[in-house]
This record gives sequence, structure tokens and C-alpha cells, in this order.
Amino acid sequence: MDLSERPYWHGTGTPSDTEEERFMVQYRLHEPSVVAEVVDGEVIAINLENGCYHSMRDGGARVWEALVKGNSIDAILQGSTQDAIPSRQALTAFVDELCRLELLLPATEGAITTNDAPVGTWDPAELRIETFRDMQDLLLLDPVHDVAVEAGWPVRR
Repeated sequence: MDLSERPYWHGTGTPSDTEEERFMVQYRLHEPSVVAEVVDGEVIAINLENGCYHSMRDGGARVWEALVKGNSIDAILQGSTQDAIPSRQALTAFVDELCRLELLLPATEGAITTNDAPVGTWDPAELRIETFRDMQDLLLLDPVHDVAVEAGWPVRR
């Protein structure tokens, strides 16, 4: 498969010359379209463009934190105690999904180098993203223009 066809790229970055170079790419939060917070070890990431919010826990939350700090897939693997082959595949699929959901983007300019990916041990099964659409209508409301003042927020006009 051509690298430009991978879900990871989906038009947001320039493909590397080799598959190996892909594992050295750093990532950043897709700001200002996405806001994210870690609460009690759970990542809550909200895409303000489509109203979906996402949850990641356990190993997924630790890997997310390492990614948004500028760590590449290889840096995360070096900072963990996993079997490299299945972990690399699981981690790559996880990063591809985060990019497909437009939560992360490749950091093409001004990438930060942390060399600090203390992810520890994680089970590849923990690298999952729960997606919720139940609040899309509320998250996509424009409170200045779409809410009837006399009825109170969040009643749609």
C-alpha cells in the first residue's frame, strides 16, 4: 500500500519516504478543533467540529499523553516494556485511528522533542477509543445565536 493511502495521512501531512520514517513522526493535538483533558487517568477529547467526544483509559490514556507531548511511535515503544512487534502494530493502529478521528495531526512544523515517554507496561487491548455522539446537538450549539434566552440554555431555538 502506498503511504499516502494509509488512514494516517488522510491529507493532513506529507508521507515519509519509507515506512520506517513513519514511526519517527511526532504528533500534536488538532487545535483549535479539538480540546482534551485528562481526568482521573481518563482522556476526554472533544472534537468541536463534529460534536463527538472520545474517551481513552488505562494504557490508551498513557499513550495519548505521550503522543501529545511530542513522542513518536518509536519513542513510546522505547519507553515501554512491551514485546516490540505486536505492540508496534497495536500502537500504529491506535495512532491511525486518532488521526482518522481528527484528534491528532502529524506535527509537521515546530515539533517538540521530549525523549520522555514513560508509558510503562500496557496491554495492546487497552489501546481503544470509545466514541460518543449522544451530545452532538449540544456540543454543536452556538450559545450566542442558537439558544432562546427566555427558555434558558440549552434549549435550541
